[in-house]
This record gives sequence, structure tokens and C-alpha cells, in this order.
Amino acid sequence: MAPQVVKTAAEQVTRLMPLVPELPDLPPTDFFNETQWAVLFALMDATLPALTLESEVRDEHKQSAISEAQFRDALALARGQMVEPPSEELLKKYLEDMPSSYPGFVVGIKRTLANVPDAGRKQLGAVLYALS
Repeated sequence: MAPQVVKTAAEQVTRLMPLVPELPDLPPTDFFNETQWAVLFALMDATLPALTLESEVRDEHKQSAISEAQFRDALALARGQMVEPPSEELLKKYLEDMPSSYPGFVVGIKRTLANVPDAGRKQLGAVLYALS
């Protein structure tokens, strides 16, 4: 009789985990020029601003100040709502980041807009051009 192979718990869990499919290559994004992309991501950064403690603001144009109390409230909320809440330092770094600094965010926005019908992209492109 052949010996039975005992799998570890980690091997069993890994076997049950879903595979993450790879995304196809990014479609062409030349429907906007560099200036239009820059304006779009500037708007994204303004909509989702970098939040920095008042005492640590270095650039008032790129950072929005929050009080120590607001930061503590956000940290308490995260700790109360999440199974594995972030550390204080990690939450601080998260709030200080700008969306356009993440390549994955930029690619995701470009991928999404590549799938918008031409008419919608042209309208958005005209607005971005007018804002430049």
C-alpha cells in the first residue's frame, strides 16, 4: 500500500483560493493627449486630496490639512470597522497619498475610459481641453 501524503493546512487553503485572472494589456489611450491626461489626474487628485496633519502640511496646493482630532477619529473609525485595521503610521501614509501617484490607479482610470463609448470620451476630452 502506498503511503498517504498529508498536505499542510496552508497547501489545502491555497488549493481552495480562487485564481486572480490577469488583465489584458492596456488598450490604446491616445484618445487624450498628455495635457488632457494631466488635467484629468489633477482633477482626480483635487477630488481625492492628500490629507495631512495640520502641523505637517508642506504644500497647501497639494495637501489638505486635517486636525489631530480628525485623524484620531479616522483611526478610531478604522479600528472599529476593520478586522485588521491599519497601524497609525500606515493610516497616516494612506491619507497623505495622492491617487495619481499610484500606477495602478492611473492604469485603472485609463482602462476604464478606454471602454467608454467614443462620444463620451470626446465630450470629456473637450472639457479637459477647455480646462487646460
